[in-house]
Amino acid sequence: MLPALLCTSVAKTVAECPLRTLFPIPLLALAQIMVGIFISRIVLRTVRLSTNCEAGRETTVLSAFHNSGNLPLSLVSALFWNDPVKLERATAIIAVFLLGWSPVFWSLGKSMLTGPTETDIAAANKSQELPKDFKFFLKRASRTVINVVKSPPIAGCLTGCVIGSVPFLGRLFLKSAEEESPPLGIIFNALKNTAKGYMPLSVLVLAGTMAQRSETSARGRVKGDKRRLWLILLLRFVLIPLTSLTVINLAVNLRWITNDPILIFILLLQSTMPSAQNCVTMLQVEDKPLQAQRVARTQLQVYLASILPVSLWITYFLQHAKVM
Repeated sequence: MLPALLCTSVAKTVAECPLRTLFPIPLLALAQIMVGIFISRIVLRTVRLSTNCEAGRETTVLSAFHNSGNLPLSLVSALFWNDPVKLERATAIIAVFLLGWSPVFWSLGKSMLTGPTETDIAAANKSQELPKDFKFFLKRASRTVINVVKSPPIAGCLTGCVIGSVPFLGRLFLKSAEEESPPLGIIFNALKNTAKGYMPLSVLVLAGTMAQRSETSARGRVKGDKRRLWLILLLRFVLIPLTSLTVINLAVNLRWITNDPILIFILLLQSTMPSAQNCVTMLQVEDKPLQAQRVARTQLQVYLASILPVSLWITYFLQHAKVM
């Protein structure tokens, strides 16, 4: 359902506006991640927590990488349910944002979260195996990028870009002033109807994930859990949104990005989302159950604590971007 949603939204948006207006969005996603990592490292150094220890790496990843898909899509669906034009535009921007965010998360984010710690690096230096380890992680990162590009959501985004940007395909699938009944319009409409089931299911999946993590909340406790939690909350809901707001306002004033209310709102919305859900999945795949339990517990607390700040930020962002 998610590939169908992303494909149809992106295709219609690309067909109605030049592709070059959407091209900066993946770059902005990358910039937002880099800003998050940079601010996280400054804060960690300020509180004298190593950026390469397990706790430091978890704090950095949970602060810099956020829930950029399920939760923003659910929120815009609730906010713009009575305005299909705004909803389609917002969904398409989130989809294009994922094109830049997902490869970085599954390559850089994964290597940061599951890669060697200070202890591992020291042991590798003694045994002179660090170059081999580096090459291994480099190869793994490249394979991860390829797998991400082939994943269904990214494939759906890319398919939508092709349909919307190629005139011949657009005439086959999309309605226009010249063509009210395109030859393959029934397929496109079927995808749109399939996509309607994604939003309620995504809310159920999110709730189920949080319920599953509550079962492990009593496990994996280590010294410094509370400090790490407060650092993530400070970064995720105060420092990163404020920095993103400043940078986006500057970019609009300098005309680096278009003064599009929906685009500005989605970029600001992304800056205040809680941590990415798939961080736990990464650790489980790497066979690190104790660390996965600890991260799951932290994420549960982050999501519960996010209700008030996210609500306040969304209210302000809607007024600031003049969306409503």
